[in-house]
Amino acid sequence: MPMSYAKIFFSWAEETQALTKKQKGCLIDAVILYASKHEVADLRGPERYIFPIYKLQIDRDAGSYDEISRKRSAAGKEGIKQKQANASKCLQDKDKDKDKDKDKDVSKERRKKENGSAAPAAADRQMTDDEIDALESKIMDGTATVADYAAYKARFRQSDGQGKKLSDSQ
Repeated sequence: MPMSYAKIFFSWAEETQALTKKQKGCLIDAVILYASKHEVADLRGPERYIFPIYKLQIDRDAGSYDEISRKRSAAGKEGIKQKQANASKCLQDKDKDKDKDKDKDVSKERRKKENGSAAPAAADRQMTDDEIDALESKIMDGTATVADYAAYKARFRQSDGQGKKLSDSQ
């Protein structure tokens, strides 16, 4: 994008001190014309001797402006690439997390099928009376989990329905 301005330096006041206001106005018009359209005005007075110096300064300013513009454009493009790469990586990480969750669910289901229940360890061991009381308390106040229900159910199967353990001889 071309520059939309022309720099006018304070030092120009000294350089144009000998010119009349009309000649200074013609010089400024010539600077604006050259900076905006790269056209050289037809200057006939003493301003024509100063204009080539200003023209060189305008060309230097435009060159440095173009260089800065190119660098900023490249940095912006690089930033966009990095942002897209980061977004892509985040999506990949989310997909990996979903796959891990699915793998965990599948392995839980597989263990359930192999063992026949959600809490096989609770069914295999004897529960103490305190554990039974705590479990019944959880069930009554609504804080019991699925594992708690499974443990209670397994304990109930081993009892006479009253919570008392059936002996192997009965």
